[in-house]
Amino acid sequence: MSSAAPQKSDVIFSKTSSPELDETLTTILHRIVLPYRLPALQRKMVFSEEYRSRLQTDPIVIEVDGYEHRFETLNFKKKDVPNSRAILLKAISLMKTRADWDNLVRLLNGYARSKRTIKLHDRFRMIREAGRTGNIWSIIEAMRHSEKSGLYLRHLPPVDEIMYWLCHKAVSNNWSASETKQAATWATIVMDILEEPEHRRPNQSLSPRALHREPQVLAQYLMLLAAQSVFHGNKLDAGGHVSKIAKILALEWPAGKGLLELHPVPEEQPNRSSKMLRAKVDYVEDFYLNYSPTRHISIAATTLKAIELAKQVVSPELAVKLDSIASGVTKEMEDRLSKRVESNDRRGWAMYDALLGPNQVKPQPAEVSTEAKSEETEAKA
Repeated sequence: MSSAAPQKSDVIFSKTSSPELDETLTTILHRIVLPYRLPALQRKMVFSEEYRSRLQTDPIVIEVDGYEHRFETLNFKKKDVPNSRAILLKAISLMKTRADWDNLVRLLNGYARSKRTIKLHDRFRMIREAGRTGNIWSIIEAMRHSEKSGLYLRHLPPVDEIMYWLCHKAVSNNWSASETKQAATWATIVMDILEEPEHRRPNQSLSPRALHREPQVLAQYLMLLAAQSVFHGNKLDAGGHVSKIAKILALEWPAGKGLLELHPVPEEQPNRSSKMLRAKVDYVEDFYLNYSPTRHISIAATTLKAIELAKQVVSPELAVKLDSIASGVTKEMEDRLSKRVESNDRRGWAMYDALLGPNQVKPQPAEVSTEAKSEETEAKA
């Protein structure tokens, strides 16, 4: 028996909520991740049919974090090694709980170390699934540990997607004090991460702004900060964070321009004839909202709500500047509203209704009164 040197690594998966997910992750570990922890010669033996008999009598064994695995021959032609993309997407689709998603960084680390490339639209799918199951923090954690996960957010569409799910977290929980605060805190972490060199745009010199100064990103961040102040802070701008972000937003957003005008479609229309080219527009290009009505409606509604709330906190002079932004976005929304009957953009309209509709989500009275009483008590003390 030949053994590879014991290793320390963050690739051994923790137990999950379902036997099927456990089995899927174990298959990934044994057949994709661990072979690439072997020295080149031993790895060649594992993937070569001519060494099958030898491995049966003199097996190769690896130990990682106390986890011992004995290799058998893995024949690509016999499909002993699963399609890395298909099994990755299967694992992601099976992740439901926080414990499940805690495996994400290890999973991405294993793929990175195994020289597996994860496509742009599959990264986007991860973000969406994490958000849909209430586990968007796992994506933020992967961003924080990008040196392990290989997850870098250098394009506007995926950043917007993360911010959407953070806003959704607060809104879908009726603006509860705890969820709104947590969403705002996580959004602050995202904004800080975007300033780090490894998460900067690959073509920063060709882009007008860094991602953390993109108006639509700032607007979504502002909504969470302003909601915390208005709904749970007696409309006080504690720390001046609402005013700070509102000022940057007013500086970066040209007065009177709508959301779609921030990043107009180039004169030479992008080629979207294939799935790969559509993915480039939808998940990479700044002007992607022009091709995604549902995401445009969602961000436009969030922007208008951000301004509505922020105006209750910031100075009158700054409120006037925010109004000029709202005017351009409102025109776009009026156009969308006129076509709503024939629209199938459910996600966008769900966010619009929750933020601006007749039955918009409002904070729970009990929570508001509790916060108010707490501040009143502190003021009297």
